[in-house]
Amino acid sequence: MFERIKSMFRKKPEEKRVEELTLEEAEKFYKERLAGMEKEALEKCRTAQATITNRFSTLKSLFTALAEANIQEERAASSKVVKDRFAARALEIVDTTPGNELNSIADMRKFYYDVTDILSALGNITPKQAIHIQFFFGEQMSKIAAETENICKDARSVNEILEPLLRKEDALDSAFYEIASLQNGIRSDQERINQVLDDIIELKKRKEGMNIEDLSELESLREKLKDLIKKRREFKHRIETDFSSVARLLKKYRYHEQYSSKRDVKLLDEYIEQPHEAFLADDDMKIKKFLDEAVLLATSGDIDIDVKTIQRVETIFDNFDDLKKMKEEDAEITQEMEAIQRVIEKEWLPKVNHNDMVERRIREMDGRIGKNEAEHLNLLKEKTEKEQKIADAKLRIAEMLKDFSGVEVKIVS
Repeated sequence: MFERIKSMFRKKPEEKRVEELTLEEAEKFYKERLAGMEKEALEKCRTAQATITNRFSTLKSLFTALAEANIQEERAASSKVVKDRFAARALEIVDTTPGNELNSIADMRKFYYDVTDILSALGNITPKQAIHIQFFFGEQMSKIAAETENICKDARSVNEILEPLLRKEDALDSAFYEIASLQNGIRSDQERINQVLDDIIELKKRKEGMNIEDLSELESLREKLKDLIKKRREFKHRIETDFSSVARLLKKYRYHEQYSSKRDVKLLDEYIEQPHEAFLADDDMKIKKFLDEAVLLATSGDIDIDVKTIQRVETIFDNFDDLKKMKEEDAEITQEMEAIQRVIEKEWLPKVNHNDMVERRIREMDGRIGKNEAEHLNLLKEKTEKEQKIADAKLRIAEMLKDFSGVEVKIVS
């Protein structure tokens, strides 16, 4: 594979081609090419290192000469003290001249920083101290400054060798790392997508398998129950309307001294207060006797009552057979209602409860399905965005490889 990669980058004038490389091939080529560039850079830096080392030797000699320089003028005494301190410290600093072996980019970078640190330390002198030294020892200081500037230029040349190489290395490493991270993310997304889809399928399958009981017959029973309740209400309304219209007569009869049915006073009171319940409980139809006696007292003048009330009693008597028939029907309706309610409670309420439970679970499943479907769409969107970022990173890598080789490169899957 390496031979194929090498051969494709051999110069072929007037021929422009696009070479397709997998990501793995591109990274291997980049590492191989980088190694070649590092080797070339190392050779240049070793040359610069030798030059800088020699210059530091020269600089040490210059500082030694500065340390030994003397002047007899009395007015130079303080300047000499400043000079001696500076020269002694400078000699200590230049004794730390870096001499590490250059075998890698890291070695080159360390050498560059060590040199710049030494130069920075040598420059740590105040303007006042510089004036003192320069005034009496200007010749020596000029030589030191010139040699220091030469070392600075040589250090900058090392940095000029390193920086382009490091920029390319950082940019390519960053692009390859980004792609690897995005690919890991896509794999995680796909695993979650598969899991979410499996959950959706399973939930829908379970939902389809849930049985809902047919409650149409229950609805028919409930409608029948409503009709029976309506009939009972109509009967109750009829009784309450008829007997409420003669309640005043019954009350006067209740408290008249000739009232002979003392043992039936409770029933009579119920007719006055709750005529419907009293009529249902009055198996012997004693109400007829109550009304007969009350009307007799009214017609004899013992009870003061209006004629219309007497007429209402006559209407009740005329319809009494209908009322008794309605009472019998009411008893039958009550029995039928109770039978229907027993059937509903025994046979249908369990089915209703079952349907409620099933519908509740279906709603819960619908909620989970909706949540999973939303997550699925979001994951697909994130996956698409990552795939686009990978495509962009591959384009950047192709451009950088072209910069390395001068050949058009296309990164394929």
